[in-house]
Amino acid sequence: DQARLAAEGLIAVRRQSDGVWSQVALIPSRKRHYGLDRITVQIDRRTLPTPLGQQQPAVVTVDGVGLHLIGAMRGSWREQADSGLAQDDLRSYVPGDLAGQFGLERAFEAHLRGSRGRVVERLDSHERQLTDPVPGRDLKTTIDIQLQARVQALMDPAFGLMQVQPWHSARQLSATGWPLRGAALVLEVASGHILAAATVPAMTRRQLRENGQALRSDVIDRPLWNRPFYMAYQPGSTIKPLVLAAAVTAGVLGPRESIDCQGHLVPEDPDRLRCWIYKLHNRRHHRLTGPESIAHSCNIFYYTLGRRMGPQQLAHWYHRFGLGVRPGCGLLEEAAGDLLDAGAGDLSRADAIFMAIGQGPVRWTVLQAAGAYATLARAGVGFPTLRLVTGTAPTAGVSEAGELPVDRRGVAMAFEGLYLAANEPYGTAHHLVTLGDEPIFNVDGVRVYAKTGTATAAAQWLDRNDNAVQDDGEFWVDFDRNGKAEPREFVPQPDHAWCIVVAEPQRALPGQPRPRYVVAVVAEYAGSGGLVAGPIANQILHALRAESYL
Repeated sequence: DQARLAAEGLIAVRRQSDGVWSQVALIPSRKRHYGLDRITVQIDRRTLPTPLGQQQPAVVTVDGVGLHLIGAMRGSWREQADSGLAQDDLRSYVPGDLAGQFGLERAFEAHLRGSRGRVVERLDSHERQLTDPVPGRDLKTTIDIQLQARVQALMDPAFGLMQVQPWHSARQLSATGWPLRGAALVLEVASGHILAAATVPAMTRRQLRENGQALRSDVIDRPLWNRPFYMAYQPGSTIKPLVLAAAVTAGVLGPRESIDCQGHLVPEDPDRLRCWIYKLHNRRHHRLTGPESIAHSCNIFYYTLGRRMGPQQLAHWYHRFGLGVRPGCGLLEEAAGDLLDAGAGDLSRADAIFMAIGQGPVRWTVLQAAGAYATLARAGVGFPTLRLVTGTAPTAGVSEAGELPVDRRGVAMAFEGLYLAANEPYGTAHHLVTLGDEPIFNVDGVRVYAKTGTATAAAQWLDRNDNAVQDDGEFWVDFDRNGKAEPREFVPQPDHAWCIVVAEPQRALPGQPRPRYVVAVVAEYAGSGGLVAGPIANQILHALRAESYL
């Protein structure tokens, strides 16, 4: 190995008589070293759903830990010679220089880049002026790299949770084992610090180095996309707690008021604007209070609130919760989501009805979803700017920290509903069916508030076997937009699976929540939020426990 390294000019080899210099390695200064890029973690499998649960822990080695967040280096481009750094001769780019390619390496290029040294010698007097080189400044992130490794291990389809499993749906049994795409993020409520964020499919630095072009040209799986920050998804029912708090604050719903669910919104048209329980089981929720509407995830309750609030008021509140605005956490690869301007006449009252259940013209990123729940958890008081880097100012033109005047009664109702959803048998985030009913959340000593969502997304149906029935694997998404249904474009379900969890120590009283962390998970085109995303969110809570957060 020493001979090989010596041939590559990477190591100094001397005789033992040369003393300390025989132990000195020469590392190229233009090569960035990521010391925690590969981490091995141990995961307790006894808390997994029955088909995956085992007594022996899993030992998982994760490559590319935090790669999508930290980023990578590349050769500098010609246009960088005309950047702001070009005005400083010692910081400007010359052929062969490296620059940030994506992630924090790119977003904070000017902060991380140092300056060259220089020696100026006068030919007449031989006077020398020496300018010492200045290294780039350090950048401190909010990421806990050990927690990041755990979350990436859990989100790896090879681990099992991010692939189709028997408990997801009886209709998906033939699709068992299919890998899923998606994202997860962990946010600290008090500070707005992002502790971990994973994207699926992931990639490694070796893949990026050796097969970069293949990764860039993959327009179906899109492994280069930082999904928690860049991809905007329909929220589905996960947006209902925000609507409830906003409706109480706006005075369109009384704190003790109930709404009757007869299965469909329009009495004379039972085939439109239906509740999910009526559509699937021909049943009704009947009269529900605000907290009960969250626990049961009643569509009729929120159709009604959407109709009462109207598009302008609803869009106003969504905007206040961070939709349609880039959070400015520190990455350039960050989306604002979708929220049309109601004031410009782009939205109708019919749009408001669908927006109130997280459908229609509204989409948010996983980061925005976590941020909105953190704002709700703080009752709108001094909610912080979301951060991936500490000690830096937010990017211009993005959301700033501030106050959100939300009625405390509405917040209390929302959190009561989130608690019921996760802890009562009728709650949509309570249990899944494997060999028998078992709870989705099983972290001892932690109080869990949760909301699941099954958000209808844009998926087409292709009858591949010509039997006029939508069989497993016959939904497809034209990811590359070429009009052809390719094998990797077939998806298990036409719905995105969501689960958003707010967690706090068990000692806090249910009526006085003091949330610590928000966990947001989405699995693309995977089906039920409770059955697919719920167990993943539960394991991330266990990861927080393993790293001494809970």
